[in-house]
Amino acid sequence: MKNQVKTALIASGSGTDANAVMTAYNNGEIPNIDLRLLISTKTEVGCLKKAKKCGIQTLTISRKELGAYGFNHEITHSLINEGIQMVFLVGCIVKITPVAGIVFYNIHPANTETCGGNGMYGLEVHKKVLADIADLIRRGKKNNTRSVLYRADCS
Repeated sequence: MKNQVKTALIASGSGTDANAVMTAYNNGEIPNIDLRLLISTKTEVGCLKKAKKCGIQTLTISRKELGAYGFNHEITHSLINEGIQMVFLVGCIVKITPVAGIVFYNIHPANTETCGGNGMYGLEVHKKVLADIADLIRRGKKNNTRSVLYRADCS
């Protein structure tokens, strides 16, 4: 297909969200993207195995090993080097610095500012998001300026 958007995924864990995107891509359900790469922020995690099974190129860039600056430098370099135009943060639990010319979408239900840190992985993140939504409903809020129902962003 012409004019496909060169896309990458960034994940940190088991790869449930990443697998949904990769499977849909492989089934032809997302014809407007060219899924080129899955970047994992951790070594030996499920998202890498799932990407391999789906035939998607993988790269591991460990924030733990590189520190925040080195990590974001490597992410930026890798995305630019692959010609990536769009990134889906799919269960990525670390903050990624935006890259000029590349659109980022966080499709995880939470951002790292309010749902990150120790113990915030797996279902705990989802529980936190649901608790925040329940709190808004209890307080009669129709809109949330704090973005509990997170918009696509890099944080």
